[in-house]
Amino acid sequence: MRSKKRYVILRLKSNLLQTESPKDILKGWIQALYGIYGLSRIHLKEVYSDERNIYIYSINADAKDLFRSIFILDDNNLFRIIRVTGTLRKAKRIVSSLPGLEAKQ
Repeated sequence: MRSKKRYVILRLKSNLLQTESPKDILKGWIQALYGIYGLSRIHLKEVYSDERNIYIYSINADAKDLFRSIFILDDNNLFRIIRVTGTLRKAKRIVSSLPGLEAKQ
């Protein structure tokens, strides 16, 4: 049986990252808290990104709480979770409805 997915819409606060990609940072946090087991359980995959520093990641639905808990390591408040949805179509619709996001930083 195929596992259900959830789509997490994240916003990167600014272009502070020059050496690592956001996915590498998130994977590092997952591995720091939960190790290889956490990486295999969450199964993080980048699905979408745009020039406004908004990203959509696919995760396993049953590991949503594990994924949310990694943001305890976000000391600089680099990321903000905008929304978690069940379909990619709805996630993209939410992203397209956020036109003035960079003006509110």
